[in-house]
Amino acid sequence: MASLRSRFLMLVAVAAVLCAAPAFAADGHIAGMVRDATGAALPGATVTVTNQATSAVQTATSAADGSYSMAVPPGVYSVAVSLRGFSRQQRKEVQVGDAAAAAVDFGLAAGREEEVTVTAMLREQSVADVP
Repeated sequence: MASLRSRFLMLVAVAAVLCAAPAFAADGHIAGMVRDATGAALPGATVTVTNQATSAVQTATSAADGSYSMAVPPGVYSVAVSLRGFSRQQRKEVQVGDAAAAAVDFGLAAGREEEVTVTAMLREQSVADVP
């Protein structure tokens, strides 16, 4: 009789612990492709995901086929992608739910990497005097 009673109490204790444990939300995913204007994959692009509520930032790099993927908690995100020699792009208000995936694809246009302006004076000057 004591054995049956102790088993019942143990079962009740385990059930109480399981019911009292907080439910954790399953992570979602943000995934997509990074391509150029012709549709070719762009490997090595930096993808930055920012949680708009907490400002938490995660980064990933696009793979050889241009794909990227990262696990994120449910929330609203801003997703940006950059690659040297291409224009930067950003998508805001990307919604990710419990165990849900959001697809965010990018098509980057070739852009100027940087601009250099050269000026010269029409007189001889020592190199030490040139700013």
